[in-house]
Amino acid sequence: SGTTSSALTATIGAGGTGSTANQGNNGGSTAVSATGITSTTAYGGGGGGYNITTNSASNGSNGASGGGGGGSGVSSGGTGTASQGYAGAGSVNGVGAGGGGGSSGAGQTGTGATPTITGGIGGTGTTYSPSVTGYTSTTYASGGSGGADVGGAAVSGGGAGGSRVDAGATQGTPGGNATIQGSGGGGGGVNGGLGGSGASGLVILNGTVTTGTSNLTISSGSGYVTLGASGKSVSLTSLTINSTSTSASNKIDSIISGITALTYNGTAGKLLVNGVNTYTGSTTISAGTLAISTATGLGTTAGTTTVSSGGALEISGGITVAEPITIAGTGVSSGGAIVFTSGNNTYSGNITLATATSSIVSTGGQQTISGTINGAQALTITANDNLTLSGIIGGSTTPTTLSVTTTGTTKVLALNANISTSSTQTYTATGGITIGSDRILTGSTITTNSTATTISGSAYSLTITGDAVISGSINSVAALSVSGTTSIGADIVTSGNQTYTGNVTLVAAGQTLRTTSNGNISFGGTITGAGKHLALNTGLTSGTISVTGAVGSAGNAVQITITQSAGTTFSSTVYASTLTLSDTTGTIARSIDCNNTYHCSKSL
Repeated sequence: SGTTSSALTATIGAGGTGSTANQGNNGGSTAVSATGITSTTAYGGGGGGYNITTNSASNGSNGASGGGGGGSGVSSGGTGTASQGYAGAGSVNGVGAGGGGGSSGAGQTGTGATPTITGGIGGTGTTYSPSVTGYTSTTYASGGSGGADVGGAAVSGGGAGGSRVDAGATQGTPGGNATIQGSGGGGGGVNGGLGGSGASGLVILNGTVTTGTSNLTISSGSGYVTLGASGKSVSLTSLTINSTSTSASNKIDSIISGITALTYNGTAGKLLVNGVNTYTGSTTISAGTLAISTATGLGTTAGTTTVSSGGALEISGGITVAEPITIAGTGVSSGGAIVFTSGNNTYSGNITLATATSSIVSTGGQQTISGTINGAQALTITANDNLTLSGIIGGSTTPTTLSVTTTGTTKVLALNANISTSSTQTYTATGGITIGSDRILTGSTITTNSTATTISGSAYSLTITGDAVISGSINSVAALSVSGTTSIGADIVTSGNQTYTGNVTLVAAGQTLRTTSNGNISFGGTITGAGKHLALNTGLTSGTISVTGAVGSAGNAVQITITQSAGTTFSSTVYASTLTLSDTTGTIARSIDCNNTYHCSKSL
């Protein structure tokens, strides 16, 4: 069993503070503090500061140099002075040092204008090549630049510096013999200002970390964190990684096990979680991108995952992820709270929406979302390949709005589950929409958003509970029913009944509503669309046509063509510029009289 400790911490220190005189102070420290971890503390090069007040024509004085270089082992770096170019490359114990402090800035010849002094660049980090098997050479970060005075304006010194934490961890110890090797500090600010942040470094724990109920926090700034190797394991109460690095070395290769709760906070950074993990704790992505390429990258389904606003879960590799997840926001730089990047993946875990607008994005591969989606928030889904939605959306808590877009003329959106929203649903699919079973879409308005967004599913019916805006053709479904109003801008073909309960508006110049197998076409409200042409066709079958409300209005007549053999009933006034009966053997309820009830020219 491992050593128990309440908190294990590895933090990269900040840069040093510049002095008001012409020399800098030592830089920030990097420390590992934890029971069972042996460590040393190294200091980075400090930033130089200076006072410059003259506005005369005299020559400007030199700026101060940066502070001393980072120490290693038990030694800190030296202190920079104005006369030193690269000061204080502190090092003992035969290991590498951090970079030296920045050199002094060169004064320019006075010309009557305010002199400009530019701080020198930081010292170059040294290279350390350890003899320990399995370790590679490491070049430590350079020191920070010195401060500057540009036209009397205070300019801070450059941030720099870095550290490396190596640990060859072993079973039974919380991290093994961690060693920290020199840190380069930040540059000094003008007039004794603060040094640069210097808060970046490398934290590398190569072995197995087993610490019982310990909590481990690693903070590396912009430096990367590498935790473990393939076949190694991590078992903790919690693991928190704070790193903004986007390096491929910012990763966890170990198997995370036990009750570990994993938290990543990376702003614009990315952490790769590569292990086949077995942990049962929660996963929290506070900021930045956490990327997985194994089905259990997030642990077992006993835990849950939360993506906060500004965070993102990236999925690749053709995997199925069963983890329940709560998402908030639109991800990193609006790239999606869940992002599929490659491979044909499936998200089978249930998804909960937690903020006003959340998004799911696929930039590569064919994706399936088979888990349920609930939450009284808005959701946008965008994919550049085939997309299948096979989990019920809004089964328990309806989203407010849903917008789904697939791009590519051959890329299909498959709606294989019922969808409910409290407000609108919008579908844009240039490759078309398919329904894999009888489908119910419930919302205030259901919109197919382009003429290319066709709908097909010959064996299944489509029921829209709410208003409908149909911009793309419905090529073949078993039946269509709309409970609210309908805007029709394309042809609709069904084998069975078409039922339009509310008023119908014709949008396209011409649209045909046709049934192919004894289906009836019925309108419970009015039909409007001045100058538009509506063809109603039940063919030579037993299908009937019935219109309850008025057709057109005075001065806004429509054109009507009827093809049927079983009878057509108009229950109200018809204002038609033309009424054409084609292959019609059935009766029309009411005689046709263009001077009375029917305002039309007729062709029989």
